[in-house]
Amino acid sequence: MVRAGIPETVCMKVSGHKTRNVFDRYNISSERDLQDAAKKIELSYRQAKIAETEQETQNVEPATIQ
Repeated sequence: MVRAGIPETVCMKVSGHKTRNVFDRYNISSERDLQDAAKKIELSYRQAKIAETEQETQNVEPATIQ
């Protein structure tokens, strides 16, 4: 359910887990979870670099003809 985007608090109610400790015990990260996280980090990094480059481009003074 968590991987489908359902909030953890809702998952806990549906599954009957009353404490965070028990829920976490069964919410085990898989290899795919780690790969997905790495992809999201990479995408976030690329988007930040693009935004930084765009901002630097906007801050450049236009050349003047003499």
